[in-house]
Amino acid sequence: MCRWLAVLLFSIAAFYAAVCTPLYHIFNSDILLRDTVLPQILDVIMLVLNYAFYWISFSFLIYAATRIGISYCKPFYVIYASAVVFRYLANLVSGFLTMGIPLWREIQSDYLPYFFLDILLDLLMMGILIGLLYALVRRFSLYNNYKRDQFFAQTIPFAKFVDSNNPVWRMLLWVSLIPSALQLLSRIRYDIFYGVPKGWIDLAWIIVGYTSDIAFFLFGVIAMLWGINHLYILEEKARQDDCSIFSEMNQ
Repeated sequence: MCRWLAVLLFSIAAFYAAVCTPLYHIFNSDILLRDTVLPQILDVIMLVLNYAFYWISFSFLIYAATRIGISYCKPFYVIYASAVVFRYLANLVSGFLTMGIPLWREIQSDYLPYFFLDILLDLLMMGILIGLLYALVRRFSLYNNYKRDQFFAQTIPFAKFVDSNNPVWRMLLWVSLIPSALQLLSRIRYDIFYGVPKGWIDLAWIIVGYTSDIAFFLFGVIAMLWGINHLYILEEKARQDDCSIFSEMNQ
């Protein structure tokens, strides 16, 4: 399971840095391309990849933590933290290779603060999720006198798309809200910095942007529901073959 997570996260980060970041700088530095639909299409692709990074990470952790316990998920935390650092470092280097390496004082003032802030926010999101999982499993287990495996059996897989009686499903709503809320705050900061829209087209893009944040919140719930159920199916198949997808995490 850890290997699958590492492949998925590092693949997303590598593709983003090797393809999306250079194209972003090229589109925005070329006056002929900047006013075409290409930058908007690229923005959507980059946004989807950003969300996918979190959705995949959260799905794996939620499934693993409820299945084998938070204390056994240390390899997962290492993979996530490593992928986060690689993600932003590769993106920074890719931008320098595309547009040129700025002076060191510019790197210190204009790039490094955001680099460390992005890493901190990603680690903070994971910390919040770990805290939510710990509190959820402990509270539910104590209240119902369930052991961890009983809690897992009662909550996963998800039997239906909307299941308000399932505590893990209710938690997914909050988990999906975390990256959407951060994206929304980032969009608000951007709009305040650039001021009021300069025309109907700008206003339309602003409306589309805020609407997409709400839509991605819902997409995130669907994606994590599917991801967690898919991990359950994979484990059932592995169990039939007398092996476990968590074998390396229990070592």
